[in-house]
Amino acid sequence: MAQEQSDGSQPEQLSAPPLDVITQLDDQVMFLTQQLFDNIGCLQRDGGDNPLAQGQQPSEEAVSDAQGRAENVVETVKLIDELIGRLPPPVDKQELKQKMSKLEQERRGNIQQMESLVVVAEEMREQVRAAMLEISNDRLNM
Repeated sequence: MAQEQSDGSQPEQLSAPPLDVITQLDDQVMFLTQQLFDNIGCLQRDGGDNPLAQGQQPSEEAVSDAQGRAENVVETVKLIDELIGRLPPPVDKQELKQKMSKLEQERRGNIQQMESLVVVAEEMREQVRAAMLEISNDRLNM
């Protein structure tokens, strides 16, 4: 999803739901991989026959390009660090079991409460039917 802008920098990422953090992280890692491969290729292209070993200085254009590429890599790594920081903490299995047990008890309590409400509702329905029958019988006998 991250695309390089014409000046070589990345666009700002919008805030996303927590479930999308992993997708963004995957996209950024893939983008970083692509950047690194491109950067290595450019350095090999611009380096030629290793001008430093021959006592030559690289051109200002090559140095500027390498600095810009390095800055882009740093920005991507910072974004990856930020996304990693937004990941949820690891799950403690013992704590998870305790939470599940507590939720199961709550669920059972809710089921019992719902069952008792159903019984009360059925009793009220029968009372309403009896009252309706009584009303209709009274009307017919008038």
